[in-house]
Amino acid sequence: MVEADLKLVEAGDWDPDDAEAFGRMYEEHFVRVYNYIRYRVGDAATTDDLTSVTFHKALDHRFEFDPRRAKISTWLLTIARNTVHDHHRSRSRRLNLLVHWWRGRTVTQPDPETILIGDEERDGLLAALWQLPDRDRDLLGLKFGAGHTNREIAATTGLSESNVGVVVHRALGKLRGLLEAERKMP
Repeated sequence: MVEADLKLVEAGDWDPDDAEAFGRMYEEHFVRVYNYIRYRVGDAATTDDLTSVTFHKALDHRFEFDPRRAKISTWLLTIARNTVHDHHRSRSRRLNLLVHWWRGRTVTQPDPETILIGDEERDGLLAALWQLPDRDRDLLGLKFGAGHTNREIAATTGLSESNVGVVVHRALGKLRGLLEAERKMP
């Protein structure tokens, strides 16, 4: 894959009839979309399914994309956000799915004490994360799961760039406070 070719897709040299251009776009943006969705749903199998749905929707609607109106990454993350929102509306077991994902992950085998401490820390982080409002989790997912800048998040969500920064900062503060409160509990 040639790096210059990928940037041409993002820069607006977009041809919806070009299967190779769509393939390059998929390769360039898959990880960001996947990570964002994984932040939002947690379950690896569900993440795989929703990522697939997202790119299938992008393929189906590729003729509607206008590179003059938004970057491809913004368009894809908007599709991913809508896909996740649809999924959440149809599911009531969000917390159970996320906890299940953390416990079902595969890792190299460290010593048992490290595993126990890591599991406790992750469970604490997940519990604290799920105490945050949905909007805070959404923006944290875009920021840390998809690796987007505040400007890209603003373009995806319709919020101002400064508002994104404030919400992310406050959400991290809330998350930090929840984690500290949990550590102080006996």
